[in-house]
Amino acid sequence: MKKLVFIFTLLIGAYYVSYAQTPSDIYSMFSGEKNVVALDISGSFGKMMNLDDEFLKNVESVTVLVLNDCVQSLKDKFSKEVGSLNTDGYETLIRVNRDDKTVKVLAKGNDDVIKEMLVVVSGQENVLVVVKGTMSRSELMSKSENLSINI
Repeated sequence: MKKLVFIFTLLIGAYYVSYAQTPSDIYSMFSGEKNVVALDISGSFGKMMNLDDEFLKNVESVTVLVLNDCVQSLKDKFSKEVGSLNTDGYETLIRVNRDDKTVKVLAKGNDDVIKEMLVVVSGQENVLVVVKGTMSRSELMSKSENLSINI
């Protein structure tokens, strides 16, 4: 009996792990839908623009998905998919639940360097932003002091 419970638990765990989405999966799933704004900007674009900001020079890519002008069923599907987002290896920097939206900012890296930052907004507004590169945590924090975020 214990063996059956153990096997059943493993099967359920494997199902949920296989169902978990990556940011790339979600981008691929929604980027071709009607009224979805999908941007994929490589870091070489910033280099071509000759940006002076050292922080921006270290960004390798920025991927943005905005579903604000979509039908409600697509927004609901997006909320469900980001709810199953695989966040293993990410640290939650910010999480805000307010009225009809949830905002999460997650980071992957170590104590000094962020390799990937993920911003997920779901609810009435639906946005996914993925920033990849080598970003200094201290520089990111100093830049964030200058930002005003209206949540």
